[in-house]
Amino acid sequence: MADLSSPHSLLGGSASTNSIRIAETGYDDRTNRFELKADYPFAGDTWHQRTVIEPTSADAMMATSYLSFGAVPEWKGVEIKYTRRANCSPGTP
Repeated sequence: MADLSSPHSLLGGSASTNSIRIAETGYDDRTNRFELKADYPFAGDTWHQRTVIEPTSADAMMATSYLSFGAVPEWKGVEIKYTRRANCSPGTP
């Protein structure tokens, strides 16, 4: 069970065989961002992933994931911009 009393609580259940751990660092009012961090074994090394979710308006946000492993400096792996679609008629995908 996650220790929700800590701002760096680990999320994930003990019943899982998955060794990936995601740490929620939380929402930062100063930077207006939410951040998640994960460490997981891959290709004989421990990889580190940091995902930053930033609302850019009431209808848009940006999610950026950064990766690193070993002594390799962190790099931007992916950046996704989300925008809420205008109301569509029923049946429109």
